[in-house]
Amino acid sequence: MHVSFDVTSLLPKRVEESVALQHDSEVASQLLTGSPSIFICDRGYSKYERMDSLQEENHFFVIRLKKNTVIQETQSLPSIDSHSNIVGDVMAYVGTDSVKTKNPFRIVSFVDLEGNIIHVATNLPVKPEVIADLYRARWQVELFFRWIKQHLNVTRLFGTTPNAVYGQLYAALLAYALVQWLYLHTRPAYCSISRIDFFRKLWLRELPA
Repeated sequence: MHVSFDVTSLLPKRVEESVALQHDSEVASQLLTGSPSIFICDRGYSKYERMDSLQEENHFFVIRLKKNTVIQETQSLPSIDSHSNIVGDVMAYVGTDSVKTKNPFRIVSFVDLEGNIIHVATNLPVKPEVIADLYRARWQVELFFRWIKQHLNVTRLFGTTPNAVYGQLYAALLAYALVQWLYLHTRPAYCSISRIDFFRKLWLRELPA
């Protein structure tokens, strides 16, 4: 699944399903909506053509660059605060002389919470610290997928068509919502039972009447 995610409401805005026969970047354009948004994504979407097309279509973006990406610096931007986690902020072409972006983009480098240096390309005219915070907010998408894997029990898909995938996911979401509602409304009667035990007993029909 490819998801555009609203980090303010913590809800998905649009979901596109694929069977991994397309590159991530080819599905990316389908996630863009008409409403103002910032395209924030990981290395799988870092194609040079994508950056140029986003720029030409007047979309803002923050895209993480791959470790082996060649950066041809053209201009160093204003000095960086020594107390910031930002370690670089330059204008540069992305790629080699034979294959590179048509437009120069801003390359912001910062240190993440684990001490790794992250390089992102962007066209946002804001402080580099804001760009770093925006990229970190993308992690909410990963948490969303982890929540699906941990709570919906969709261990395998029964079909690969969009109708089959969405139908299975919606059915799992409905089942989770119903069981969660039942747990919350009956919890006083089973306050000593954990949620996992409650679900197991409900499934095995072991709950007392």
